[in-house]
Formats: sequence, structure tokens, C-alpha cells
Amino acid sequence: MSLRDFFRHITPARHNVHKHRHYRMIGQVFGKRLHDPELWRLTRRSVAGGVAVGAFIAALPIFGQMLLAAVIAFWLRVNLPTAVVFTWLSNPITFPPFFYVSYKLGNRLLGLPMEYKEFHLSLTWLGSVIHDIWLPVLIGCLIFGIAGAIVGYYTVSGMWRLLLMRKRDHRRTTRPFMRVPGSSDDSSGGPDDGDKTD
Repeated sequence: MSLRDFFRHITPARHNVHKHRHYRMIGQVFGKRLHDPELWRLTRRSVAGGVAVGAFIAALPIFGQMLLAAVIAFWLRVNLPTAVVFTWLSNPITFPPFFYVSYKLGNRLLGLPMEYKEFHLSLTWLGSVIHDIWLPVLIGCLIFGIAGAIVGYYTVSGMWRLLLMRKRDHRRTTRPFMRVPGSSDDSSGGPDDGDKTD
């Protein structure tokens, strides 16, 4: 399975996204521009960009992550479904430990003591401590979000490129007539040949 097929499998189909209430909300803002083919194209740049957007937004301690990811994907013209799906990295299972680690990182960077050794995800508890934890949590989340976006983008982009090159090399091995005459390593076209199909 190619990465294009993998992302086509894990992201919602375009007609399903159109039915989502968040899509309809941003559709009222952006109108027909939301039908831009770049937002739905499964290319290396578009998908890697969508992963980066989703990973960054998933790290932010905010509500409406899917809607925000969709808006940013529209603005950057990257794959919108991928951006939305990767906000799901933040969920009820992953958020509590991530929230706590972000708090620890923020405290360390700010040189603050660890006042809270455990977190409780309840509105009552959060309301009572938010004035103490919001800054270190925000700083920690931003750092993890930026790191996640960078790692996500270059991981997907690198894997996409590697698989394209392997596919190209396999074709040249199994189809000798595709080899370039006079080339000893059959790669005179350079590593960018595989990008023509992304």
C-alpha cells in the first residue's frame, strides 16, 4: 500500500466532510473557495502539510480543534481531511498525560516549582487552578505542537519520497527497457523523478 492509499483510507471522503457541521460553518465564511482542489489533493506536500497542521493544533489546549485545523488547512492550501483527522491525536486517553508533561516542561523553562503533582480533568478542578497553570501549560503545549508539526511534516514527506524512489527503482529492475542508455546506476534523472507523480 502506498502512502497515498493509506491516507485515502484513514481520511474521510470529500462528500462526507461536506456534511459535517464544522465544514458547513467554515463554508459560510469561505464559500465556493472551499472547493479548491488543493484542499483535497493527496500529494506529498499537501498531505505532509495536513499532518503538520493537525499535529500542531492537537497539542493546543483549546476547544474546536477540528474547526481551527480546517481553517488553517484552507489558509495554507494543504489537505483538509488530513489536518482534521490528525487533531484526533488529542483525545480523552492521550490528553491527560500530555497536559501534565506540557505543564512540567513549561514549569522547567520558566524556572517555576511543580505545585501540582497530578491533574484532574474536571471543570471544577481546572477552574480552581487555571490561574496557576495556564502559562506553563501553554508554553509546553506550543513547544510540543511546533515539534510535532516539524516531525510530522518531514516524516511523511521523507517516507513518501522514499516509497516513490523504491517504486521507481523496482520498475527499472523489472523492466530493463526503462533504464537510461549510458547510465551505470540507472538514476541519471536524479531523486526528483519520483516526485512527478506525487
